[in-house]
Amino acid sequence: MKPQNNHSTSNTTPVNRNYPGVRTHWTVEHACPHRVDHDLSHRPADKRAGFARWLASKECTDCWKAARDADSESREEWLAAKRAAEQEAAVAWAKQFDVPRLEGPERALDWGERSRHQLMIAAHTVLVGEGTWDEADWAELEEKARAVTRAGWWIDQRDAEGSDLLELLDAASEADRRQTGMRLGCHPRDGSRRASPGQSNLVLHVRLPADTKRLVQGKPPTRARTTTTLAKFRNGRRRY
Repeated sequence: MKPQNNHSTSNTTPVNRNYPGVRTHWTVEHACPHRVDHDLSHRPADKRAGFARWLASKECTDCWKAARDADSESREEWLAAKRAAEQEAAVAWAKQFDVPRLEGPERALDWGERSRHQLMIAAHTVLVGEGTWDEADWAELEEKARAVTRAGWWIDQRDAEGSDLLELLDAASEADRRQTGMRLGCHPRDGSRRASPGQSNLVLHVRLPADTKRLVQGKPPTRARTTTTLAKFRNGRRRY
């Protein structure tokens, strides 16, 4: 039986293999050409050299940010000029063809007018210019487009195809159509639009109560007192 020896006889020290290891800091000469020290300790050891070579092919962070900011400013200027030109064209078009102003939040009005103008031009090109529509067909579509005055509706359709405009207009809801009033003409009793002798074809733009408007449009009343309201309106005793 060998005796027990409590004293160590080894005179060696642990060796840190691969000491000091794969470096973590790389001095990279960028394409700008700036020299920058990069800490790559957060990357795996076998990925650092390749990433350092990739960094050398790029601009340094400061130069990249400066170029990005310059590009952003140039793009913003270009977009502002483009939108101004589009807005000017939309306003001129609306004035030329007596198209009504759109309704909605102030910030959406210009965008809606540009969207409407661009979609109307695209529709006329594909339906009349390149298609088989005549001016009568286009006039019918144009009247439907005049009735839709909510700016948000035109903004929602800004990416639509011009050939789909008629179907889109037919799908527009009452909330998308003109809400500022109704066109009331002083027509003869036979329903024609010709004025009788001594009678003027006066067109009024008035805001009617909801129930009165429903009766004028031929819809059933929602409240019993609507009949009285309409009678007062017809007799001229109610002022708006």
